[in-house]
Amino acid sequence: MEVETVTAELLLQHLLKQPQKYVFKTAELTAQGDDDAKKWSDLPWLELMQTLSQWVEPYEVKYRQWLQQCQLQDGQESRQLAPTFELIAEHETAIYHCLQAELTRAYAQAETQVATQVTTQVATQKSGLEYLSSFLNKYNK
Repeated sequence: MEVETVTAELLLQHLLKQPQKYVFKTAELTAQGDDDAKKWSDLPWLELMQTLSQWVEPYEVKYRQWLQQCQLQDGQESRQLAPTFELIAEHETAIYHCLQAELTRAYAQAETQVATQVTTQVATQKSGLEYLSSFLNKYNK
């Protein structure tokens, strides 16, 4: 949740500085989020990680492409927008990598029968929270 809050605050700061005004569909987006959360709230952990990973992946790709397109353009506006596109892309990438790491850990747990093997394999897998912490360390100032 902190990743979402930090990102929203930083994006709002950027948008408020822009000469054009933006319409924020807060109620609509909140309702959509609530509906999605209700669909996913009872899923087992592995299925939840799979579902969220599949849901996030196309956004992660799209936002990374936006950043690359912005970086390829030459102009003052592109230079001004680049940090915002970088924030958006890094936000989604951190979430996606978190989900992928948690999936890897969940698969390792599900496939391993012997308790000592579980402990060894899971202990060597990177936690998904490390990706979110890295994002927060960069942007939460």
